[in-house]
Amino acid sequence: MDFPIEDATDPETAADDSVLAVLAVFAADGWTSNHSSEPNGEIRCGDCDNVRPAGQWAVRARHRVEGSSDPADMQALYGLVCPVCGERGALLLSYGPSASDQDQQVLLAIREGDTVADPMAADPD
Repeated sequence: MDFPIEDATDPETAADDSVLAVLAVFAADGWTSNHSSEPNGEIRCGDCDNVRPAGQWAVRARHRVEGSSDPADMQALYGLVCPVCGERGALLLSYGPSASDQDQQVLLAIREGDTVADPMAADPD
């Protein structure tokens, strides 16, 4: 189910919002590869190892994660489809003041569709 892009995580929609818990939900939804950010706003596929500009990747899921003990630990998990091999995988990026230049470049270059699914969101039906 698609949900509007949300930047806030409702603590009542998920019992555990840790990165590992969200990664487990992503994996259960088929986001099984581990993509990685690269310099100059590029992303490396965890399956075929190709590197392409972030704007070429299809964003199909996103979930914001904040550290339970420190909300400044700002991270987002993205469900991305590789433009070369079609592999569905997760990409963990930091944002905010503690984000690396590399992650910031990818975040600025990433192309988001009108809607993305948040696997941790409650089913509104």
